[in-house]
Amino acid sequence: GKTFGICLAEAGLSLTDSLQSFVAHRKPIIEGVMAMMKQKEIVAEEILASIPLIDNIIDQTLLALIRAYQDYPNS
Repeated sequence: GKTFGICLAEAGLSLTDSLQSFVAHRKPIIEGVMAMMKQKEIVAEEILASIPLIDNIIDQTLLALIRAYQDYPNS
């Protein structure tokens, strides 16, 4: 998240555009987990148990992105 935030700030994107970029990348992660559930490559209970962890990781990444963006000089 930190690296992504710095890259977005360096590119001159606004914070809103940066968050939209992050959200666009969040959806494929969730879709990938759902696809695995449908294919039953992993036991569904194991995936269901991991969803809160995945959600937390994504949230922490988003917060790191915002912190890095706001701390970047000239942002």
